[in-house]
Amino acid sequence: MRRSSFSLMWFLFSFQGRIGRFEYWMYTFGSWVVAAVVVHLAAEVVFQGPAGTKVEFFSNLITYGIVLLVGTIALCLTGCAVVAKRWHDRNRSGYWSLIMITPFASLFTGPVPLLSDLLTLCFVAGGLWTLLECGGLKGTVGPNRFGDDPRGPPSEQPVTAFK
Repeated sequence: MRRSSFSLMWFLFSFQGRIGRFEYWMYTFGSWVVAAVVVHLAAEVVFQGPAGTKVEFFSNLITYGIVLLVGTIALCLTGCAVVAKRWHDRNRSGYWSLIMITPFASLFTGPVPLLSDLLTLCFVAGGLWTLLECGGLKGTVGPNRFGDDPRGPPSEQPVTAFK
């Protein structure tokens, strides 16, 4: 059954279903814009707020860090949900979206630089792979094990020069 209505809550927080490349790219660009605005506004508060004592500066810096942490967690959760649905459209498990969070594992490697470098390399390779598969390649035509085709049945899909 094709989704007849778009639910923002489903789109951002559900790990079930399928989405097409257009929705993936709209989320990607939208999250970049939201992240840039949040970072800019938080930096305005910290670095260009009223001149005061060092205590005020560090208090603002802590607020800046909390805002960035909350924003990062929100973008990671929603990003994993969106990418999981895109992996589903490619007929792959949503667990493939975990490849995006490998850099966080490097936080726990401590003084093991080789392992940290290996995880960073995996993050770069995984990010490029995710970008290619989710952003560039067409999803499964017709229904698959994760749901119906988000573009509708093959008879309703537009004919294009690119396959």
